[in-house]
Amino acid sequence: MSKPKKFQKRIDCEVLINDAERLEKKGDVTINPAFKQEVIAEASKTRGNHRISIVEHKHIDAAKQLKSDPDITIRRADKAATYVIIDASEYLNKIDDILSDTTKFTKINKDPKEALKIKVNKLITKNNSASTAIQFGKLSGEYGMGY
Repeated sequence: MSKPKKFQKRIDCEVLINDAERLEKKGDVTINPAFKQEVIAEASKTRGNHRISIVEHKHIDAAKQLKSDPDITIRRADKAATYVIIDASEYLNKIDDILSDTTKFTKINKDPKEALKIKVNKLITKNNSASTAIQFGKLSGEYGMGY
């Protein structure tokens, strides 16, 4: 069963409401006052299992088997919706080559997050005291590194 398009479900619900109102005008049915709102709310909901899978069970099993193999690494390709399957040792060598390039990366001995948070909070305080129109909230809590 394919997933219904949102606009199609909305149209179907509006047709249902119109049909019900027509029957009410004829005197065939009585409509609950909340009927229209409930049907419109239903139009925005997705119900049921609407997955159409072009991936067969054997493909899923093969992917699980690949994922569990410690000799390979599976990563998402940069800026693409594809995946790369590569030998784990080759992947580590390539990562080491990239990270050892001192024109792109600098080795740090201390986590810079706290110092950056303090610096940003000082800028926020400075901005908030200079402007009454826009007030920013200070950073608080823990922040992790991006992937």
